[in-house]
Amino acid sequence: GDGGNILVALCAVLIAVSLSWHVLPEGFMVRHFTASPRALAQGRVWTLLTSTVSHVHAHHLLANLLALSQVGSHLALRIPCRAFAELVLAGALASSTASVLWSWCERQPSAPS
Repeated sequence: GDGGNILVALCAVLIAVSLSWHVLPEGFMVRHFTASPRALAQGRVWTLLTSTVSHVHAHHLLANLLALSQVGSHLALRIPCRAFAELVLAGALASSTASVLWSWCERQPSAPS
């Protein structure tokens, strides 16, 4: 179904962005494909989405492709295409936002006891 097409397209994007880390200037990739409190403070809110398809290391990419093929293929067959796309987008943004918040919290000074 169409959900399967979304899954194939997402895998293609993951592979393309991963390859980009090896052919584009590292500064460009860091600036536009890594999310951080600093990136958000500088207005680069798109990194909340682009970072979710960004994998520098092959083992990280392969693990995510495997997870997508296993879990994503089952979901893509069972829920409507739009719902699948919304679930993927919401999951991506939620995980990226949680990662940025975690990073921000780790950098805050500890409260006195």
